Amino acid sequence: MEVTDLNPSSGPGSQAFTHRHQFMLIGLITGAMLIAAVVGGAWLERRTVAASGETVSIMAAEVSAKLDLLLSERASGVQFLAESLAMNGGTAAACSPMLP
Repeated sequence: MEVTDLNPSSGPGSQAFTHRHQFMLIGLITGAMLIAAVVGGAWLERRTVAASGETVSIMAAEVSAKLDLLLSERASGVQFLAESLAMNGGTAAACSPMLP
């Protein structure tokens, strides 16, 4: 009667690659991929938040510039109206043609 080895291997000799080693290698590769996915996801999240912050900052600067322009136009209009009313006496009859 012949005795057979119950530990299956992928090759002959003492350096045979056993199924236990294959499972360990699969687990190691899977773990490395999971770690890479987590690190990549964290980097992507940080980069997306940073890019969104930059976009919001640029938009806020544009809105601020437009608001400054609008307020300066209105201030000059009020100054012009005040000077015109002072020249015309400031009566209701003098004001009505200037006001919309």
